[in-house]
Amino acid sequence: MTRNEFIRRFPNASESTIRANSSDSPPSGAEPQSSAGDESVAEASGENPCPTKCLVRVTSCRLKLIDGDNLHAKAFVDALKTAGAIFDDSPKWCEVKVDQIKVDYPWQEKTFIEIIW
Repeated sequence: MTRNEFIRRFPNASESTIRANSSDSPPSGAEPQSSAGDESVAEASGENPCPTKCLVRVTSCRLKLIDGDNLHAKAFVDALKTAGAIFDDSPKWCEVKVDQIKVDYPWQEKTFIEIIW
């Protein structure tokens, strides 16, 4: 993903995150660009910058699996919306899937959050 595309999708990302995740990172010693501000690109323009529906997949890797009714992704999805990573969390724009995987050791416990367009 190019730097501009990354900034468009993640307007509140820090400069170090942008550098680490863009394919055309700036030369060393470059001055950081100014922040995109507090509002997301979607809120600024009033329309979805990515007109396709996205899939947010949350995968929880756990030592002990829990009842599926107790595994929620709402906080993650709300954070993605606040950060400007997704336009909206309504079913019109976003499908959310939650899974869990059993792991054998405590150091393997983690949560993966994927956004797929």
